[in-house]
Amino acid sequence: MSTTKKKTATSFLFTGLTILLVLLGTQPALAIPTAPAQSITLEPSSGAPGSQIVVRGSGFSPGGRVSIYWESTTPPDIGSGPIDQYGTFSTTVTIPLDNVDEGEHTIIAQSTYQEVAYATFTVAVLAHSVDTLILVDYNRMQGIGYSAANVSTLETKINTLVGLPKSQSNMVAVIRRLDLVAWGPVDYRGLWIGNEGLVTSTNNYVDAIDNIIETLKQTTYPNLQYIIIVGAHEVIPMYARPADDMDTPYRESQWVNPLPAGYFKSLYQASGGPGYGHYLTDSVYGDLSYVNNGC
Repeated sequence: MSTTKKKTATSFLFTGLTILLVLLGTQPALAIPTAPAQSITLEPSSGAPGSQIVVRGSGFSPGGRVSIYWESTTPPDIGSGPIDQYGTFSTTVTIPLDNVDEGEHTIIAQSTYQEVAYATFTVAVLAHSVDTLILVDYNRMQGIGYSAANVSTLETKINTLVGLPKSQSNMVAVIRRLDLVAWGPVDYRGLWIGNEGLVTSTNNYVDAIDNIIETLKQTTYPNLQYIIIVGAHEVIPMYARPADDMDTPYRESQWVNPLPAGYFKSLYQASGGPGYGHYLTDSVYGDLSYVNNGC
């Protein structure tokens, strides 16, 4: 048999075997898809000690919990949260204050199934450089009707702003989420929600927030100069101060009469001083001299 005939016969044989395998339903083995590797992202990914950041993760086993650690998985963690049915999570943690140097540090997420992911947080400035405190309450915003999507977008934009260098943002800021504060024996936030029209519950909550601000300035951020409050009174309340005497009908307790019922009208009409009502002021938050003068 010539060489040409041998090649032709071999070609026919190979083709015949291929057709036979297809007819028998035998096909080449396919690669088995693997689960995506675990990963986490940080918002923002840089800031000062004591900053609150959002850690988002994906690729984890659904239904467990995740713990977030600073530098190593040695307890205690700096935050934790549930993993949803899709293997993702989002949780807010606080960067440690003590013995934290400028530079890159490792954030570690470890699930109950021992899955681990890493991300880098850069301490760009130290605590004494912080000059701005941003107060937010994302859960309250959703509770009064803001959509989850809009609140999430706002949170991302604020985190992005805080992560910018001072040359771009004109501030060195940290965030405090009032919905995540451990209030201790008295939950002033919880007592205020549902009682927004009462002077006592409103002012008790304002005083508690002011104490947080003053404590942070005295113990952590000595050069704190500015307070940014995200949201109007129904998100983070202002102080209800007794009004001064005014000629009728300009008294606080009188000019609100045409307004519909609600917390705003209730606070303004509430008896204060000789009965002139109250007005709302946020100046108490801007008093960074360690004294709450009630103004």
